[in-house]
Amino acid sequence: MYKKIVLLLVFLVAISIQGQSQPLARRVTEAKMKVMEASLAFLTLDSADGKPIKQRICDSCKDYASLKKFVSINKIREGNSLISLWKSWKIDTLDEAKANTDLSLFASKVDSSITTGNHEERKQIRGYEEYHEQIITLKIKPNVASQNSSTEISTVNSLKNDFQADAETPSKSGSWFYSANMLYGALGIIVLLLAFILFRNNNDQQKGGKLLKDLKRIREERDQLRHEIENLRNALNEVKALREEDKFELDKLREELSSATLKQKAEEEEEEASNTVVWDKPEAPQKIQETFYSRYADLVDGFSASELLTKEGNDTVFEITILSPNKASFKVSSNPAAQKYALSNADYFLEPTCHYDTLPSGTIINESPGSLTLIGGKWEIKEQAKISFR
Repeated sequence: MYKKIVLLLVFLVAISIQGQSQPLARRVTEAKMKVMEASLAFLTLDSADGKPIKQRICDSCKDYASLKKFVSINKIREGNSLISLWKSWKIDTLDEAKANTDLSLFASKVDSSITTGNHEERKQIRGYEEYHEQIITLKIKPNVASQNSSTEISTVNSLKNDFQADAETPSKSGSWFYSANMLYGALGIIVLLLAFILFRNNNDQQKGGKLLKDLKRIREERDQLRHEIENLRNALNEVKALREEDKFELDKLREELSSATLKQKAEEEEEEASNTVVWDKPEAPQKIQETFYSRYADLVDGFSASELLTKEGNDTVFEITILSPNKASFKVSSNPAAQKYALSNADYFLEPTCHYDTLPSGTIINESPGSLTLIGGKWEIKEQAKISFR
């Protein structure tokens, strides 16, 4: 909005400057045309090329087009390029004193452009001194309105006695008065427009302030809702974690109950067998434990057989199942605590032993177990376990 106000002020100043500079600019152009017309007329005196003079003076040269036509009629060498060059030289159109100084410099430059260098001999042409004196002494035509102000006043006084003649022949002062009224009317309209714009701008600022307050309130409510949603999401994650722990404990109790049932059944069978005498019955081989646990792959590419644990804990990340004397499989423990421990440093626990495609986070899902081979005292990893995350 302020940009519009500044532009209107600039427009107002431009109108004022234009009102003062247009008459001077017109008189400067007329003076330049006279210098250029005299110079081209002087060039027709140069008979070095032997061409006849068809038109000595250009009486109708009022613009650049007529000057170029004069050049074409007399076939003046480089005439069009000289006109373009002279036209590009500027004269001040704001200060009349400086404009006269610039005009003298302009005349000297025009003279030099046609009588120096390869054209030094033109100064010897008959009529050069008269041409030089003509353009050097040329001045910008005075302002007719200022010059004739006293005449206009007397004319107005004389016309007061003859209303009819005054009506039939409008005076220049009346024309000036009309132009001034037009200018003041335009200025008044611009002032009113500025006042209206300032009024509108004030209203827009008030509305903008209210909208900013509403926007601030909406943003605060949005941030509060985001905070509440985040709290609910954290609570949901905690509930899921507790549910997983409860599930793990339930599975563990079921395994313990199943083990106790099997143990009790074995004891009953053993007691029953002890009460029965069987001759020459071979002793049953001792059953080797089939499942072991390990905290990490301590040999990078495998597990030390001597470091395997017989009991599961919250830090036993891997569960190893013996398939034969030299073959075994392994997977990641389903214990939430052990999984959390593994995810705390996935590069150390999971990277050497497991294959996965996404970033480690959440709950570890065993897709397929890895394979181990017993070599010496080491269970060497032959195939990594495949896992995913949920």
